[in-house]
Amino acid sequence: MDENKGKRILKTQDKDVNLDTLKAEVYANFTAVASTIDEFFIVFGVHDIGADDPDKNVQGLVFVNLNPVIAKQMWNALKSQIETYERDFGHIETDINKRVTEEGQKRIVKKG
Repeated sequence: MDENKGKRILKTQDKDVNLDTLKAEVYANFTAVASTIDEFFIVFGVHDIGADDPDKNVQGLVFVNLNPVIAKQMWNALKSQIETYERDFGHIETDINKRVTEEGQKRIVKKG
C-alpha cells in the first residue's frame, strides 16, 4: 500500500516532503537576505505597491535562519529550478521597467 496516498508530496531529487505537515503556507512577493559569518537570514514578505507610505509598504511574514551549508544547497536547488523554468517557459525578467506596461508603471509608487 502506498504510504503517501492522499498526501500532498513535494518530490525532490533525494527526498519526499510531506506538505501536509507544514506549519504555514504563505504567499510572498518580496524577499530580503542578509548574513553573518555563521548564518544566512531570509525574510519573505508581501510588498504593497499601493501603500500610502512607500517606506513602510512591506509586511514581513516569515523569517528563516539557515546555516551556510543549507543556504548553499538552497541556492543550488533554486538555480536548478529557475534554469528548468526558463527552459520550459522563457526568460524571467527581473527588471520591473521591462515587465510592467506603461499604464502599470504610472501606478507604481516610487521613492522620490
